[in-house]
Amino acid sequence: MDLQRNQPDKRTAPVTGGSPEAELRQFVDHFVEAIHDQDLEAIMACYADDVVAFDMMTPLQFVGKDAYRKSWQMAVENTNPDAEFTLHETKITASDSVGFCHSLCHCVGSMKDGQKMDMWMRWTDCFEKIDGKWLITHEQVSVPVDMESGKGAFNLRPEGNVVDPGLYYT
Repeated sequence: MDLQRNQPDKRTAPVTGGSPEAELRQFVDHFVEAIHDQDLEAIMACYADDVVAFDMMTPLQFVGKDAYRKSWQMAVENTNPDAEFTLHETKITASDSVGFCHSLCHCVGSMKDGQKMDMWMRWTDCFEKIDGKWLITHEQVSVPVDMESGKGAFNLRPEGNVVDPGLYYT
């Protein structure tokens, strides 16, 4: 299922009081909206202070919101506002206090240096309800690695199509 951007309040992630899955679906929708709007404060408001993130960028792991903020700040500063961030094949599972979500994420647009971006990634988040509010406590964003070349495979698509066989990064 694709998540649409439709949340009016971009500073805090809403909780509606519905089922845990419905609350998390709304939370994720809000998160996607914040990314689309390149609203760094709204993005960071979705993370717990002690978040641990395994992102595609170095280092191997980010520990804490302040450390991960630097990665998001670089992404926001280097991406043009035309960039789209959409989730596909999203699966959310939740109880009253914990949940997780995995999805295929499509990023398309351009960087401020003129480089075009069109890539699919794997995205997984783990959530905890802390003081009545859902927050991301763990995040993993990745692409498969081509074992022959040792490079990230940014050319894969969910349909199994390879867009540009030469699109690999070290």
